[in-house]
Amino acid sequence: MTEPDPRAFTAAAAPLLQAAEATGDQEALDRGIKLLTAGLEATAQDDPMRPARQGNLGSAWSLRFHLRRDPRDLRTALDLLTEATERTGPGHPHRPNCHLFLGVALLRGLDLAPDPEVLTAAVTALEIAATDATDNLPLYLVNLGDGLRVSFEWQGDREDLDRAVAVLKEATRLAPANPMAAGALGGVLLRRYAATGGVQDGLRALELLRDAVGSTPEGHPVRVVAACNLGHLLIELHHRTGGHGFVDDALTMLSDLLPSTPPGHPERSRCLLGLGTALRLRGAAKGDVEVVERSVDVLRAALADGGVDHARKAFALANALRERFDLTGALDALAEAVTHYRSAVAAVPDTSPDRVLFTTGLTAALRLSFEHAGDEDALAEALHEHERVLPTGTARVLSGWSALLRTAFRRNGDLLVLQESTKAAQDAVDALEPGDPSRPELLSSLAMALTEMAGRTGRTDLLDHALTIAEAAVDETPPGHADHPVHATNLSTALGTRFELTGDVAAIDAAVRVARAAVDGNQPLDPRRAAYLTNLGNVLMRRYEHTGDTPSLDEAIAVHRDAVEAAAEGHPHRPHSLTNLGNALSARFEVERRDEVLKQAVETLAAAVHASAPGDPSLPGRQGNLSSGLVDLHRRTGDMELLDMAIALRREALDALDLGHIDRPTHLGGLGTTLFRQYEVTGEPATMDAAITALDDAVDSTPPGDRRAATHLYNLGNAHATRFRRLADPDGPGAAHDAYRRAVAEVGAPVLIRASAARAWGELMGEVGDHVAAVEGYGHAVDLLDTLAWRGLGRRDQELLLTRFGAVAGEAAAAAISAGVPECAVELLEQGRSVLWNQVVGVRRDRADLPPATTARLDELRAALDGSTGDADRRTALAAEWDRLVASVRADGFPDFLRAPSFDRLRAVGDHGPVVVVNAASSRCDALVIADGRIEVVELGRLDPGEVARLYLDTVVRVRDYYGLPGEQRAEVNGRLRAVLEWLWRSVAEKVLAVVDGADRLWWCPVGPFGLLPLHAAQWYDPVTLSDTGVLDQVVSSYTPTLRALLTARARPEVEADVLAVAMPETPGKTPLPHALDEIASLGTVRSVLDSAQATVTAVRTAVSGHSWLHYAGHSSQDLRHPAETRLDLHDGGLAAIDLARFDLSTAEFAYLSSCESGIGGADLPDEAIHLAGAFHVAGFRHVVANLNSVGDSTARLVAGMVYERLRAPGRLTATDAARCLTEVLREVRSDHPLAAWIGYHHIGP
Repeated sequence: MTEPDPRAFTAAAAPLLQAAEATGDQEALDRGIKLLTAGLEATAQDDPMRPARQGNLGSAWSLRFHLRRDPRDLRTALDLLTEATERTGPGHPHRPNCHLFLGVALLRGLDLAPDPEVLTAAVTALEIAATDATDNLPLYLVNLGDGLRVSFEWQGDREDLDRAVAVLKEATRLAPANPMAAGALGGVLLRRYAATGGVQDGLRALELLRDAVGSTPEGHPVRVVAACNLGHLLIELHHRTGGHGFVDDALTMLSDLLPSTPPGHPERSRCLLGLGTALRLRGAAKGDVEVVERSVDVLRAALADGGVDHARKAFALANALRERFDLTGALDALAEAVTHYRSAVAAVPDTSPDRVLFTTGLTAALRLSFEHAGDEDALAEALHEHERVLPTGTARVLSGWSALLRTAFRRNGDLLVLQESTKAAQDAVDALEPGDPSRPELLSSLAMALTEMAGRTGRTDLLDHALTIAEAAVDETPPGHADHPVHATNLSTALGTRFELTGDVAAIDAAVRVARAAVDGNQPLDPRRAAYLTNLGNVLMRRYEHTGDTPSLDEAIAVHRDAVEAAAEGHPHRPHSLTNLGNALSARFEVERRDEVLKQAVETLAAAVHASAPGDPSLPGRQGNLSSGLVDLHRRTGDMELLDMAIALRREALDALDLGHIDRPTHLGGLGTTLFRQYEVTGEPATMDAAITALDDAVDSTPPGDRRAATHLYNLGNAHATRFRRLADPDGPGAAHDAYRRAVAEVGAPVLIRASAARAWGELMGEVGDHVAAVEGYGHAVDLLDTLAWRGLGRRDQELLLTRFGAVAGEAAAAAISAGVPECAVELLEQGRSVLWNQVVGVRRDRADLPPATTARLDELRAALDGSTGDADRRTALAAEWDRLVASVRADGFPDFLRAPSFDRLRAVGDHGPVVVVNAASSRCDALVIADGRIEVVELGRLDPGEVARLYLDTVVRVRDYYGLPGEQRAEVNGRLRAVLEWLWRSVAEKVLAVVDGADRLWWCPVGPFGLLPLHAAQWYDPVTLSDTGVLDQVVSSYTPTLRALLTARARPEVEADVLAVAMPETPGKTPLPHALDEIASLGTVRSVLDSAQATVTAVRTAVSGHSWLHYAGHSSQDLRHPAETRLDLHDGGLAAIDLARFDLSTAEFAYLSSCESGIGGADLPDEAIHLAGAFHVAGFRHVVANLNSVGDSTARLVAGMVYERLRAPGRLTATDAARCLTEVLREVRSDHPLAAWIGYHHIGP
């Protein structure tokens, strides 16, 4: 029998092994192994070919292990190959092949048993193979280059990677047309490009891999490897440049390649790895959940396929799962991502450069697990794992460490941790290589760290640095780049913090503008869109909270609604978006007090709590917000269950927070105020004690300089004050005083809180009789009024805020009178009243000595502010410049510029006759009579002018229809008016006239509700003379809104009469006034007349500026809730009081407003004297005649004619004695006309 020929077995096995290596055909491989085994068995022990046949068989078993991952196959391969290499000493012809096969097998086994000695042995074997090769050297060099690449990946030695490049360059030199060598060099250059970012490596790799793909046929093993590497290179180019076109190209290439790598193919798992990664990147860029889900499926398949790169496949799958979490908020996806990150980290040695990358991925996911699920162990693990790679000092590692430390700081509030975080962020930027594409991202992260540090410490130098860096991050990121909105959002946050720290309104304006740009530059499907919208909404809310600008609040609500829409159910940002929307709606409720708004806010806040995962670190904050909403709802409904729920939520939130948590003071304060409310309802002393304890703890745990302190102190003061009032706690006033004082001193706190604390301070000290302390408290409140009604606000917002403090000036004055300093009372009233008018006229009055350029700019700003009605951003910027310019003027030698004058400057107001300031307060009412440089207090007792004012206003409304009422109803109206006038006589006028006995001229300066009453008409019915006797019979009365206004009017010279007459006999929607033109005719000489269709808003506005006298006969429309919008009714619309006041008429002399209610102001803001008469006076008319109530058309004609007849008495038309002329007319009309016909007529001016 013939012995079998081993060569035949080898020849028969060769095509089978080639097919297996090219396609992963395991059946062919098994047949080939069987043939090779038979061939080896047929080879004698001493046959020179035995080592070669052992090598071939060992290589086949190595391939089998590579495809199946069965450790027994690897053991068999290594046994065969070890014996083969031992049989092939130096010079043996089969020595190169045997060492090549051994080196490849050892490399394949590293995934199974990572061992540095095995790696060294593998590289050594490949070096021997390449050194001893006498032919086909490029093949050996290619394998050696691959071994050196693997050595770098396991040990991180850059020298190995550089040697690999050098070796493969030699291979391509020796075989320039060999696509395998070119493809291998391209693959190694890809790896070095990924490790270093060297642009030349990337470009050369791209060229080589494209050549390799283009020069080999479809399905060829070299082409498959090169194409797969090219796909990975394109992905790397995307990472380095941000170009999404590379991802699209990679997807196309790898999708086309996949059919060439069927299951079992050695390159299939790497192809799936690249394809899955490209799908993740595309899905992330477009916010497409379906594409990300596909990437997860593909990467699961890659991991399941086995083969090499297990760690990278686990890492890639973890990234895709993390992306799924980012898009959907699925915590199970995040948990699985953490598992695969851990697997990736565990699969590589500490020396591997990939370990750093995998670890930073793991720690970022663990940080998210803490932030979204409250997993404390996750945060601890993240800090531990990240600290292990910290010595590498790479920019990415340092930046990740900074983010982890910031999260840890938000948990424990330890400023040293935040300081270390900031340093790590700076070190990360410093560690960047020149041209590193991640520079903008790391700059932006550093800016956020500095911003948070500045916000916690108040250090504006850090904030300046943060802003510079944040701006650089934005500037270095081209518009359209996916990260541009991220960096813009961070810049907006830094600008908002500048506003918080410095009050620089231009900063919040810029923050809003930048935040809007971030939203506008963002793709609608970007998963981060909700975050960008939230930031915009938050900076708008900041602006509203500090300025009261309701357009900012309206826009914030709209933006937060969009953020909720952008964060679908399950989205990780949805709870945040719901919370912010709920808070904004709560703020709107505070403005509008509408129950439906409050209910919507509470429902939204409850949805935020329910959408939060258990353990979410933000959950306590959301519970606190919901608690506050429930308290408000309880106040509206009286439902005690809501209050109980609110308390339970606060306690639950506190239980979830460590003692040192930075949010603990907020929740303690919330618990304290909620318990305080419970005490108010139940009266349980123990509940009050618990409330004060909680509020004390809130104050004590609030860091110095924290703006929240003022709120806690204010609430603590209220609690102590209430305990004093209801439980007679002797220590209450002192404790409350201390808390209020400290709250007012928090200059960085919202002005509304500080002003409220100052007012409460004054009220309480007045109650206990410490009037000096009361004056101090009220004085602070008055000082803050101008800031409260800041010029950057819309007029309605200013009115709304001042309404909350409508009585504070009168209360302050009452305290000063009780303290024995009536001069101080006058100063406080002068500062605390007509705040809005003073903002309009202050520059006109105080600018005489200013440089012309400064005056001009102030005028420009005032005009721009007055005309800015719709654009909140522009208005805030203008107001900020106004504040800066005023501060500069005061610093340049005009310290009293736009400030209330002292009494020494005001005392001259009484030189021409007594001026009577009639003050109303809850504790006392007084008349301050200023005459001959002195001030005398006339005590009026404890009156209720408010009730009388309400009666009068109600009557005024009824007088509007007086002449159409039946006789008995007219009598009722006159009866009410008589009661008002008699009360004014008995309570005020009689006492005042007794003090000014002998004076025939008097000016009234009424405060509070007295400003709505006809003091000049006060009278009583004398049963002896059977006639009315009163003020009208004893003095000539005039009014002045403030003492400064009277001084200003007196200081200007009289101007020759130049009359403009405006008549509106017919007004759309109003009763005809057939005598309006007759009234104009009775005036005598009139230079210009505008009547009916001629009397347009534009025509009247223009004509008023060109005449010194104005007579208006027509209707006016009153808005007692928003008095600045009261207007003259003209042919094509209305000319509002606020628009009239903006005129600067230096030559205006006399205005006669023959119009109903032209002299009555807003019921809620009587101290502002905002009405048509006041507007004309502020605009520059020294004398104004107006009416507090409605009057008949014929009566108006009669009175006007009589007044003008007297004004012409000296032979020329002059307003010098306008008040006396009007008084004479009213005395005459009184005798034969009802009260409603004459008591409203009054004079304003000198």
